[in-house]
Parts: sequence; C-alpha cells; structure tokens
Amino acid sequence: MSPAPRIGRQLYDWIEQKKLADRERAIQEGAAVDRSLREAEEPSSPVVEAESRRTPTSQDIGALIEQANVDHAEASLKAEENFKARMTSLLQQRAAVELEESRTANVSIAPALREALAAVKDSTVVALKAETEDSEHGDVAQQEAWRAEYGPAIATGRAVLRELRAFERIYGESLREVAAMRHEQLMTGLPRTGLAGEAAKRLVTTLAGTDKSHGTASQAVVLLEGTRRGIEDAIRSIERIIENPTHWSGGINGNGIRHQDTVRDLNEHRRDLLAPADVLATLNAMAGSVVGLLQSIAAMRAKWAGSPELEAEPVVLGPRGDAAGRLNDPAMPGGYVQTRAITVNPDEI
Repeated sequence: MSPAPRIGRQLYDWIEQKKLADRERAIQEGAAVDRSLREAEEPSSPVVEAESRRTPTSQDIGALIEQANVDHAEASLKAEENFKARMTSLLQQRAAVELEESRTANVSIAPALREALAAVKDSTVVALKAETEDSEHGDVAQQEAWRAEYGPAIATGRAVLRELRAFERIYGESLREVAAMRHEQLMTGLPRTGLAGEAAKRLVTTLAGTDKSHGTASQAVVLLEGTRRGIEDAIRSIERIIENPTHWSGGINGNGIRHQDTVRDLNEHRRDLLAPADVLATLNAMAGSVVGLLQSIAAMRAKWAGSPELEAEPVVLGPRGDAAGRLNDPAMPGGYVQTRAITVNPDEI
C-alpha cells in the first residue's frame, strides 16, 4: 500500500482530534455548571438553608459566571493538552509506518506499469509504420515543394551569374591589369608639384589606392570575383540540400514547418542569391570610373609633357617652415622663391 500524502492526512487527523477535544470540553463545562448549581441548591447548615431560600442577587450570579469561566478555561487547557499529546503520538506513529512502507516494494502500481509499457510498445509500432510510409512518399513531396519555392531564386542567381561572366569577359582582364599597376608607375609623366601635382596624386590614388586601401580598379575586381563565387556556392548548396533528405533536420516548429533547421539554411542561401541582384549596376559604374580616371591621367600627361614640373621634387617643409635639405638654394623652378613670411606694421612704412 502506497503512503498517503502527509499534508492531507495530517490535516484530516487534526480536524478529527479537534472535534473530539471540543466535545470533551463541552461535556466538562456542562458538568462544572451542574455541580455549581447542585452546591448552590444543597445547604449544609441552617445559615446556608436560610440563604438558599432567599432570591440570588446579581453578585451571586456574577460569582457563578466567574466560576464557570474559570472551570471552562481549565477544562479547555486540559483538553488542548490532551489533544496535542494525542496528535503528537499519532503523527509519530504515522511517520514510523510511512518509513516502513517506503522501505518495502510497492506492488500496487505493477499492473499500471505493465499496461503503460504495452501501450507505448503498440504506439511505437504504429508510429514507425507511419513514419516509414511518410518517409517514402513525404520526402518526394517535400523536394518538389522546395524546388517550387526556391527555384525562382536559383533562376535569378543564374541570370546574375551569366551577366557577371559576360562582364568579366569584357572588363576582367583590363581591370586586373589596372589593379596591378603601382603608384609610381601611374605617376610617371605627371606633374609632381603645385596644384597640378596634387590633382595628379588624387587621380592616381583614386585609381590604384594606397598601401592601406584599395583603389577603384581593385574594388571592382574584388566585388566581381566575390559576388560570382557567392552565387555559385549558394546555388550548389540549395541543390545539394534538396537532393539529400538524409541531411534534413529540425523536426516541426510551432508554425507547422517541417525540417525547420533545413528551411533556415535554405532561406540563408536564398538571401545570398537575391542580395547581389543589382551588383551589375555597381560594377558598370566602377568600370566607367576606371575609364574616366585613365583618360584623365592620359590627358594630364599630354598636357604636361616636357614641363619642368615633371622633374621637380616637391618641397618638404621643415619644422619651422624651411625647405628641409634645401635651405642654401631656396630658388625653385619657374622663378618661385621659397621665403619666410615677414610681418610689417603699416604705420612704419
């Protein structure tokens, strides 16, 4: 027999003991009142007989009430003590019995265990049969559904891929050649000083970049190759996932979507396909920018051909504005003289 819940049994026993104590207390109170009345009605002397024949006063009745209260308090205290002692004994007995029961085999749930085990076995067989049938027919249906859902994204990716390959055939070799050109190679034939020199440096830096940043040509090559590889990888990944049901995973989520982990992977690859849909516009703009930069460099070389600015070295100013390394020869080509600024008070002129 399994042990009953301790809190419920304890509450039930406490209520029963409380009722018993209340009944005992009521009996004792009634007996005390009867005893007081009998003592008042039975005179033990002529004086008492004389007093008993007179009508009791309010003080007499008050004394009886006070005595009844005292008797009631004593009886209640005694009944409460008896109740506590009995409850303590019963609780101890029950704890001992429950401890003994917990150390013995509980055979009452054995039939329920056998029934539950049989039900699980039967349902397992049914579930396996259903899953086998669903695997045979459901995988094919799932593949067709995914081909219909992700087919447009694959078609879009392939269309972009065709345009990227066409762009690479037209511009790829030239862009890579420009991206490989060194800064000094592009500066050949361009002015080195003055405003023209600064403009030439900006053209070359924009086209070829610096040690810390890519130029327009390099950026175009990186964008072209990275986008092409990303689209090819995304198409292969989607097709491989759909064609291999053994790699599907994730079960069914709260929205009823099966293979939720696989669906999440497919959606990520679809985003990789759709994101670069407008990349050709960017590449065309970058190719146009490279063409414009090359044309500007060629025009500047033609304009400044034979000019002394081509051979002049830029003046590097020292910490106080002096031309570092050329303080003894401040004369610059073209008649310009590097001097210090002199401040003069107009009133002294």
